[in-house]
Amino acid sequence: MSTGMIVLSAVLVALLFTPFIFFRDGKEKNRKKALLALLTEMAAADGGHLSVHELWNNAGIGMDAQNAFLVFARGEEAQRQTARIRLNQVKSCRVDVVSRTVERKSDAVKIIEVVALELQMKQARETSKRLVFYDSEVDGFAVSNELRLAELWQTRIREVLGSAPERVARTAVA
Repeated sequence: MSTGMIVLSAVLVALLFTPFIFFRDGKEKNRKKALLALLTEMAAADGGHLSVHELWNNAGIGMDAQNAFLVFARGEEAQRQTARIRLNQVKSCRVDVVSRTVERKSDAVKIIEVVALELQMKQARETSKRLVFYDSEVDGFAVSNELRLAELWQTRIREVLGSAPERVARTAVA
């Protein structure tokens, strides 16, 4: 009889938590769908379409490789940062990693604070474009795959630009 109570309790607990799991996943899918729609709309505004895109956390990036056009969006809808960049106006692209080293008694720990793609423009009067993939103040303290994504997109952009990869790391000791 006690086994029956354990099974019944497990089923009731599962039934209790199931709606929360489905609603959370549904909200995530809707957010990603809306972000992809925004990127697609941004690309279509210049007569293009996304040939490749990537969505993560609360950000997305896409490229129309045929027309050499890049679109980027990050943040919540109220304070969203967006960028549309013609790659024929870009001189160079590099991954910029800002980190700090925290000294402890026995060792030092490197903490990544920002991962971004830095796009240097051909025109000197245009400022460089900085596409932030990860910011510890917004995204929390754990970098998941943002560094890998930034390096992947650096490679994709450089293929269009015809240049070799480069990675710059800036470290401050705290």
